[in-house]
Amino acid sequence: MNNHQTNTLDHLYLKPVIERRLYQEMILGCCVKGNTLVILPTGLGKTVIAVMLSVHRLEKFPGSHIVFLAPTRPLVNQHYESFQNFLTLPSEELTILTGTTKPELRKEQWAKSRAAFMTPQVLENDLISGKYTLKDVSLIIFDECHRAVKKYAYTFIAEKYREQAKNPLILGITASPGSEKEKIEEICNVLDIENVEIRTEKSPDVVPYVHPLSIEWKKIPLPKDFGEIKKALESMLKEHLKALKEMEFIDTYDIRKVSRTDLIQLQGKIGEKIRDEEDMVDPQFFGAIALVANANRISYMIELLETQGLKALNKHLEQLEKQIRRGKGSRVLKEFVADTRTRKVIYLIKELLSKGQDHPKTKEIKKIVKEQLEASKDSRILVFAQFRVTANIVASALDEIEGVNAVRFVGQSKRKDEKGLSQKEQIEILKGFKQGEYNVLVATSVAEEGLDIAECDLVIFYDTVPSAIRTIQRRGRTARKGAGKLIVLMAAKTRDEVYYWVAQSKEREMKRLLYEMKDISKSLKEGKEKQKFKSLDSFFPEDKKKSEERKELLEIIVDHRERASDVLRNLSKMGCKIHFKQLQIADYVLSIRVGVERKTVTDFLQSLIDGRLLDQIIELKTKYQKPLLLIEGEDLYGRRALHPEAIRGILMAISIALGVPILWTKNEEESAQLLSLISKEEKKSGISGTKVYTERETLPLANIQEAVVAGIPGIDTVLARRLLQDLGSIQRILTSDEKNLKEIKGIGPKLAETIREIAIFEYKE
Repeated sequence: MNNHQTNTLDHLYLKPVIERRLYQEMILGCCVKGNTLVILPTGLGKTVIAVMLSVHRLEKFPGSHIVFLAPTRPLVNQHYESFQNFLTLPSEELTILTGTTKPELRKEQWAKSRAAFMTPQVLENDLISGKYTLKDVSLIIFDECHRAVKKYAYTFIAEKYREQAKNPLILGITASPGSEKEKIEEICNVLDIENVEIRTEKSPDVVPYVHPLSIEWKKIPLPKDFGEIKKALESMLKEHLKALKEMEFIDTYDIRKVSRTDLIQLQGKIGEKIRDEEDMVDPQFFGAIALVANANRISYMIELLETQGLKALNKHLEQLEKQIRRGKGSRVLKEFVADTRTRKVIYLIKELLSKGQDHPKTKEIKKIVKEQLEASKDSRILVFAQFRVTANIVASALDEIEGVNAVRFVGQSKRKDEKGLSQKEQIEILKGFKQGEYNVLVATSVAEEGLDIAECDLVIFYDTVPSAIRTIQRRGRTARKGAGKLIVLMAAKTRDEVYYWVAQSKEREMKRLLYEMKDISKSLKEGKEKQKFKSLDSFFPEDKKKSEERKELLEIIVDHRERASDVLRNLSKMGCKIHFKQLQIADYVLSIRVGVERKTVTDFLQSLIDGRLLDQIIELKTKYQKPLLLIEGEDLYGRRALHPEAIRGILMAISIALGVPILWTKNEEESAQLLSLISKEEKKSGISGTKVYTERETLPLANIQEAVVAGIPGIDTVLARRLLQDLGSIQRILTSDEKNLKEIKGIGPKLAETIREIAIFEYKE
């Protein structure tokens, strides 16, 4: 694979443009032997290693496919272009498959391609729906593989790949997998890693290729005018923490020693305690929940003030007020915003803003950018800001400078008041930045991960983040092809400084852990070999074949809105073939007679509150011979969204009055097992085919009225019909006094009192 005369790699599938680098060839030597995790600083050729390994596999297994996965469309597009620049393969053999490619075309394009560049969500959906398999894929590359944890699509794909492929090989690449041992181990387990290859900027074989990077830290003192606002917020925070300490929920009320992470964890523990003990819980726990919520809110406001500025803090407070006006604010939030001290903070912020005051970082960043462009008018400058509102503020401020054409680069957003960028818009902006249409890119975290942004002469951190992964990725945007400069702005004596040192500490810990992982990668490999003997399938190939045939018979129709559910991943693992449809009735259709409405506990309560539940169940019953309601999760009565008696009344109405069986499962895995079992039993019984209802029919008004009244605890369908016949309407039922209600057969004093309470008591969340 070497061209000794030109010092470039020489291969049938490679253009003579890749420079030979010893460390890349050494890493490649490990990659060809087994599944490998490669940790390499940004700009040192992770993609080149992926290219070299790809051509090796395509040559070794003629007719096989390569899959390159990346988290976003801009990244997928970038890797596709890189492979086009490096490979001699015809362009039609390289294909991009993302959510914008029509599902019916993806199967056709997959069959034609030798290398497919995809987002993991698309591949996951296609595998679940059975459009194609990974049988002939000889290599999958997981870019930004630090995401291969928990329920991210990488975990499902890796498992399916090992299950389906004839000649599987995995390459995981990242600049930083994180600083927690458990997370690194999880990544290795998910991707079945056997080898760990790590290089840093100081590795001897890498040093010749590392460009100098100068780093400057600028400490920016907070204006004195911020002092009164900060003092008011800290006083409020201290008061809340002191109350929590007196309740013995925390050990100290020193605001420097209680972080937002501590508060979030405490909130979870108190909530868990309330759910576990239900009606026996100590009342002070409810007061503590309110205190923790407000303490966390105040802590966040202090962070915005210190690190982002007045405009960002003002925007946050305006959003809270808007939330209350829309009727979405909780009682705790309403009380907090109405507090005289909060009103004072809002007044002080607006007063300073009216005088043109804001965070001095904005003024400093304008000065830095102006000086850089005066020194080199063709410079490309990248500014990182943690919050989208700050990116907007900084981009607007920089646009005021003559010769600056700044553009914000943010992620997607569905919020009406905070428009994001589509992935198509992101690609266009990056293209414009490379071509000089923009000379300053103001970006949030979306630009941190892997994007090959045009070579930047200068990178500026508007703020710091307490994350090793994000800090490394931010830093890697410069000094890629030549000397680079990084300037870090830190508000003096604030969380900016704390976060900076936290990130430094995590980065050191990450490197220590990774070198430790490299040392034990041999034992990891041995451990994986032992695990292979846990499966008995290889000893009974004939039984396995029959099992696979039986699995293929299970075909389930699923509403397309269930795509994000882990139920589908588990069904797919069980061998079920999934067909996505836009269903109006049922979420899962298991046979021509079985339709299942699936509700998580949260969904169940919400649909009960907003009145959808009974309509859905009645429609299900009218369309399917065997309707089923599946409730998934625990703690149905501990959420306090509704009184337990009201919930029991609805459950009784559904199961007894409407005659729809209710199935209970703990989690998505158990739901999948149950759905698979029912589908299997239907097949055994000779019930074949499915019936899909894609349009919702309007129920007769009488049915709806009966269902609404039957939702009252203690009233079944028969009694509901009698009430409606005697009193004529729901309105008359709810406005009748107890005396009139008791005259109706079946309505005693207690039931009459319940109806009146439901009708007149004020609603409380």
